[in-house]
Amino acid sequence: GSIASSVNANTDNGFSIVTWTGTAEIGTVGHGLSKIPRLIAVKNRSAGSTDWQIFTTRLTSLNEMNFNTNHASTATDVFNDTEPTSSVFSINASAVVNGDGNAMIAYCFHDVLGFSKFDSYEGNNNANGRFVHTGFRPALIWIKAIDATGDWYLYDNKRLGFNVDNNYLRTNQTSAESTDDILDIVSNGFKLRSTNSEHNAASTYDYMVWAE
Repeated sequence: GSIASSVNANTDNGFSIVTWTGTAEIGTVGHGLSKIPRLIAVKNRSAGSTDWQIFTTRLTSLNEMNFNTNHASTATDVFNDTEPTSSVFSINASAVVNGDGNAMIAYCFHDVLGFSKFDSYEGNNNANGRFVHTGFRPALIWIKAIDATGDWYLYDNKRLGFNVDNNYLRTNQTSAESTDDILDIVSNGFKLRSTNSEHNAASTYDYMVWAE
């Protein structure tokens, strides 16, 4: 990239950690992966008042979301309205992604067959909700509405661990886990069992899933 970065990448697992010093200029940053990232999470480590800036494959490169808020995707151009490539991602001059002299970090992910998947589904607003095929039994599921307000919901197979009682945490909140019955974790994906508006309304939802 045009901005010097330090990268620790595991291309087999589709994950890299990238650090750089902000330049307050439009530029590109090398991510070290062998494929185009489907999830990029950027944080200004020096400025405590800045939100996490999130790009996912379903969003256009003009839009972003924030891990620490529940808002829908927002057009801010922090990723410079430029799609990432197999070698770099783009950022603008904003302090949230490239603050002048600030310590910046990014976590980048791409799909790995049988190990991880980053994609989206359309809710059907029906108690007999969507089945989302991942090709493996998930150990960790993260869900966020992208065209409507909604929390970041986190499920895993290490708590109750049986259907339909899969409790969730919300990573943008400080609340305790909830016991609502919303989805089943199955051998090749997950199945929505509720009309919960932040999982299965007539909206688009991003999901990030890792295998057990």
